[in-house]
Amino acid sequence: MSREGNAWLPRYKCHVYVHAVRAHMIAIPGELKAYKHAHDQYGRLPWADLFKPTFQMLRDGFPLSESTAKTLAFIKDVRKLKLTSFPTIW
Repeated sequence: MSREGNAWLPRYKCHVYVHAVRAHMIAIPGELKAYKHAHDQYGRLPWADLFKPTFQMLRDGFPLSESTAKTLAFIKDVRKLKLTSFPTIW
């Protein structure tokens, strides 16, 4: 039994939210396309300039809050359990 529209998998004893271990669930399908559409309609900066701060942070790194660091450590530990080998719900 699963809840429609939710990534919760009650049929597994571990009861882990799938989004915590599935990289493809970071954005909804078409999200970047929607951003591009909004930018084409209302944006003032060049499209490429919107991503420069993100690319700089990826290159140079950035500080994490303690809670974010703990969450990432938890996800790393969960991934060691090989939960990504479970079948997905779609």
